[in-house]
Amino acid sequence: MQIPKILKNKYFWIIAVFLVIILFFDANSMLHQIKLSRNLSEARSMNAFYKEEIKRQEEFLKKLNSDDDFAEKYAREKYLMKRDDEDVFIVVEE
Repeated sequence: MQIPKILKNKYFWIIAVFLVIILFFDANSMLHQIKLSRNLSEARSMNAFYKEEIKRQEEFLKKLNSDDDFAEKYAREKYLMKRDDEDVFIVVEE
């Protein structure tokens, strides 16, 4: 059985070794680049989520500061606050 001519070529082996080093063992290897790309896309999606969340919280804060009835309702529901002349009863359903 004869060995193909391309496998006897020293330049083929040099290029093959170079590609293996670049793709797998280099500090900026292809595997590392793929991992960084995934991290970047994840960070961008988190950035978009948090920007939307900040916008939502700013709208809530603006409404809370401008509407006294809403602020009172929120304080009563969330923090169980009451007026001085009121009694609060908490009903727990089992």
